[in-house]
Amino acid sequence: MRLPVAMLAFMLAIPTPAQNGKNEWIGVAASAIQQSNLTLPGAKSFHLLAEIVETSNPTSDYRAKVEEYWVSPEKWQRKIESPGFSQTMVVNGNKVLEQDSGDYFPWWLKDLVTAMFDPLSPIVGPEYVVSPAAKAWDPRTSQVSSVCTTVQDTTDRVSLCFDPRRNLVTNVFSMKTGYGAEFKDFKAFGKKQIPRQIVFEPEPGTKIQATVTELDELRQPDERMFAVEQSTPTQDRIARARIDQDALRGLSLTSTEVDWPFVGGPVTGGCAVYVSAQVRAYSRSVARRM
Repeated sequence: MRLPVAMLAFMLAIPTPAQNGKNEWIGVAASAIQQSNLTLPGAKSFHLLAEIVETSNPTSDYRAKVEEYWVSPEKWQRKIESPGFSQTMVVNGNKVLEQDSGDYFPWWLKDLVTAMFDPLSPIVGPEYVVSPAAKAWDPRTSQVSSVCTTVQDTTDRVSLCFDPRRNLVTNVFSMKTGYGAEFKDFKAFGKKQIPRQIVFEPEPGTKIQATVTELDELRQPDERMFAVEQSTPTQDRIARARIDQDALRGLSLTSTEVDWPFVGGPVTGGCAVYVSAQVRAYSRSVARRM
C-alpha cells in the first residue's frame, strides 16, 4: 500500500543529526534531484512518448498522449493530445510557438507533464531545506527504505522523499499548489535513472498514471521541427496564476452563489473546493469588466 508523502514524513521517523542548521541529507537530496531530471542543462537529447490513463477507468477523460523531442532547455518540441484539449509547443532560443486547441489546460494534465519533464520545479534548491530528514525503516530488510524532508522558499513548502540506497526521488508534494507525484519503475537513460511510471492522485479514489512507453536518445534531429517563424504573443499563451477567493468571485460574469443540493445527512462540517480556470479566459474577463 502506498502512503502519501505527508504520512511518510511522520511514520517510522527517526530524525537525523543536523550540522550547522542543515541536515545531513542535503547533499543526497541535491544529487537525487540531478539524477532523475531529463531536462537539466547538459543532459542527453531525447525523444519521449508517454500515455496517461486513469488506471481504474481507462476510458474516462483522464487520459492523454504526450510526445517530446528535446535537444536542450532552449530547443525542444512537445505535443499533448487529450479529450477536449491539445497543445503543440516549440521552443527555439527566445522564440516560443504555442498552438492550443481548447481554452482550458486541465490542471491534472499540467501537473503530470510537469512531473515528466521538470519533476521538482517547485523546489528552488537544497539550500532551502528547513527540517531534519526523517528515515522510514523497512523491517523486511532492516534498512532505511526512504528519506523524507521539507524544503521551503518564500512562497511554498514542499515535502520531498527519496530512496537513499539508489539515490532517487520517489515522492514530491507542494503544500501550496497541491502539485504532487509518485515516481516508480526507474530505468537507466544514459547516466540518469528516469521513472517510467508517474502516479498522481487528484482526489480519493482517482489514480492517474503516466507511463513512458518510449525514451530514446535523439540523434541528428531534424532542425525543421524546431523552426519558429514568429513567437506566439504572451497574452495568447496558457499560463497559471494563483488568486484568492475574493479576486475569483470578482471576475465572475454570473452569480457565485452555490446552489447546494439537498443533503439528507449531517449538514455541518468542513468542505474544501479546488477551482481551476484557464488564464486567457481570465484575461478576457478582466478586459470586459474594466
